[in-house]
Amino acid sequence: MVLAQGGKETIFRLFIDNNPGGRYNFIRDYPINIKGVQSKMQEKVTEVLDKVRPALQRDGGNVELVEVGEDGIVKVRLVGACAGCPMSKLTLKNGIERILKQEVPEVKEVIAV
Repeated sequence: MVLAQGGKETIFRLFIDNNPGGRYNFIRDYPINIKGVQSKMQEKVTEVLDKVRPALQRDGGNVELVEVGEDGIVKVRLVGACAGCPMSKLTLKNGIERILKQEVPEVKEVIAV
């Protein structure tokens, strides 16, 4: 379903009206950004992170996407072994950020939160 103008309230109202018994988890089942739809850039970033993720998981770590800003700033959370690793900054900048910038030119910077 595509919504014309209506904003966040319309989206939430549609969700509540069409969610009998609370079957769906809004955040999990309907990823949105502030404008109400998942952005193309966010989709691309997610695809790239899915390619990077196995290398991190082999060492007991992982990366979670927190936010993709319209300004090109991508916020991620390093988890597992990556969270406390002294090499995590190197992994973030020379690994994740470098690959994201190559594959998604709109990305300006990747920061850990």
